[in-house]
Amino acid sequence: MPSHKNTSVVGNSGIINNMDHEEFKKIPNRLKKYRKIHGLSQRRVAAILGKKSSSHISNWENGRVIPNLSNAIRLSVLYRTPVDGLFVGHDRVLREEVRVNEKRIIEDTCAMRRN
Repeated sequence: MPSHKNTSVVGNSGIINNMDHEEFKKIPNRLKKYRKIHGLSQRRVAAILGKKSSSHISNWENGRVIPNLSNAIRLSVLYRTPVDGLFVGHDRVLREEVRVNEKRIIEDTCAMRRN
């Protein structure tokens, strides 16, 4: 049976995600699409966002790392689209995660009150 080791994935953006190895998937996004629409290179986007290297942009576009909130907003401004438009699908995953956790906490609280 595969082990489920909880790990922290820390990207250049500074964001930390706790997830099981087997649950790690590339984060779906439209960053490359919007960059291309605006005729920008990764290097140019990096410069506009104040990054010294385009590796941040590459990691974000390839879904290896999620940009932190400040960078997501900067991308949103640059590409003139809402943040959730840049990360289509990921909001659905996060919404479901929150609802499942919320339900579990409420059920646990109710069970504790009954005891």
